[in-house]
Amino acid sequence: MSVPVRYAEKPCQQCGEVFQRARPGAWPIAWTRWERRMFCSTACQGAAARGTWTASRPCGSCGRTKPLDAFYRRAGDRVRAECIECHGARVRADHQRRLTAPDADAYRRRRVEAARAWRVANPEWSVERNKTRYAANRDAILAEHRANRSAYTDRQRARRHRCNAQFVEHVASLAVLEMDDGVCGICGQDVDPRSFVVDHIHPLSKGGLHSYANVQVAHPSCNSRKAAKVV
Repeated sequence: MSVPVRYAEKPCQQCGEVFQRARPGAWPIAWTRWERRMFCSTACQGAAARGTWTASRPCGSCGRTKPLDAFYRRAGDRVRAECIECHGARVRADHQRRLTAPDADAYRRRRVEAARAWRVANPEWSVERNKTRYAANRDAILAEHRANRSAYTDRQRARRHRCNAQFVEHVASLAVLEMDDGVCGICGQDVDPRSFVVDHIHPLSKGGLHSYANVQVAHPSCNSRKAAKVV
């Protein structure tokens, strides 16, 4: 059986010259090693190892010659084979693929936990990022804050008007506690007399009245879980 011989061309990652080699050998091991070659000669490989890169170099993915500023650097100030643009495209494609994978939820949790741990370990980075973002988008951020403040004020004003319109009588918390015998009106369990809330059975936002006929004792957690629902 004859040994296969394959030919290919690729740019050297050091000098940029396109080199061609015939690589006979047992398929696929020898050919796979050839595909992983990055340099046309041992001289270029030595220059790369010493860090004496040229002013520009071709990207190992798109093949376009770009300045060294367009590449990320590895440890020891060595330039990566892939340019920043191609690296970003590959990372984004991999991210989208992982988001649609069967273990997407676990992937999201790992990313969130890793990001949180990194922010805790590098608090100065978050401060500098916020300062840079504010300096670059000061007018837009201030406009967003003014809009949020105005919307919050409008919601508070509407809530006061609604409460005033639906007010029937003053409701004393201890009187409601005694009226319900200290039993939560939502879950039916006893409440702590030192920690309870008065819940509107029919929420004020749904037209309920603020009166003894429309209130009940509730645990704070039960009241938060009920929110503005009618149960």
